[in-house]
Amino acid sequence: MASSQGRSDLQFADWMASLPERIHRVPLTSLAIP
Repeated sequence: MASSQGRSDLQFADWMASLPERIHRVPLTSLAIP
């Protein structure tokens, strides 16, 4: 159980690390659409 939780935390940390890169890849015009 602890190992699966640790793996989940690691995946979440990796997702958070990749989030800024994903945001920068998205055109600002698409973000302006409500």
